Amino acid sequence: MSTGAIIAIVVAVVVILAILTIAMPRARERSRIRRTQQEHRDAAVSQREQASEHARRAEIAGAQARRAEADAQIAEAEAQRHEAVAEADPADLRGRDDDLRPSLDQEDARSGAER
Repeated sequence: MSTGAIIAIVVAVVVILAILTIAMPRARERSRIRRTQQEHRDAAVSQREQASEHARRAEIAGAQARRAEADAQIAEAEAQRHEAVAEADPADLRGRDDDLRPSLDQEDARSGAER
């Protein structure tokens, strides 16, 4: 082989090595960036799922609270009605026991169901 061909081969090898030396760290950096971005996407999906679950639980709790408030209002109205009857003149109550009996039976059934 001639000296010129050997020098050309050596120069080509040096150029290829220089390109690889420059390109490899960049490729590694791009790969690291892609991995980090994927980790962030995965974390975002997980956070969204958690947020959705928390929102669902909050909605259920809110519905339960609204129902408890309604039950409390009903109980308060019934208590006021019973207080009014208890404080009324006995002469005014003739024949009203029949009106109160259905609501008292409902209360007994409700308290029995809760036990």
